[in-house]
Amino acid sequence: MISRYEIYPEKRVVLLRLTGRYTLSELTRLVQGICDDPSYRRDYKGLIDITNASADMTMDGFRSLIVFVKNYEKYSTARWAAVASTPFPTAYAMLYRAALEGRQHFEVFSTWEAACSFLDVELAPDMPLRPL
Repeated sequence: MISRYEIYPEKRVVLLRLTGRYTLSELTRLVQGICDDPSYRRDYKGLIDITNASADMTMDGFRSLIVFVKNYEKYSTARWAAVASTPFPTAYAMLYRAALEGRQHFEVFSTWEAACSFLDVELAPDMPLRPL
C-alpha cells in the first residue's frame, strides 16, 4: 500500500489517498500516524480517496478495524467522505459507514466533486500530499 496525506488547517480538513492493496495492520498504523500528526484535530473533516486501492482483509479483520476505530480516543468525530470507484472498496466503505453510524458522519461517493460538496470544502484531486 502506498499512502499519502496532508492536513490543511486553514480548511480544517484531512486529505488521504491510498493506492494498492492494504491490510488491517497498515490501516491501523495509518490511522495512528495521522492522529499523531501535530496538525491533526479530531474535529477536522476528512476525505479518503480509495479509487486506486483495494482491501486485503477478511471480515474478521474488518471487524477488528471497526473495534479499533471505535475505541481509539484520538479518532475523528467529524464528517468524512470516501471516494471509491470499484465494488470491493465501495462495499467496505459502506459497511464502515454503517458500523460507525452515530459516532461519525461518513459517506461514500463515486466522484471527487460529490465528496467535496458533502464536506462543504474545495479540494483539488491533485493537491500536494506527503507520504506517511
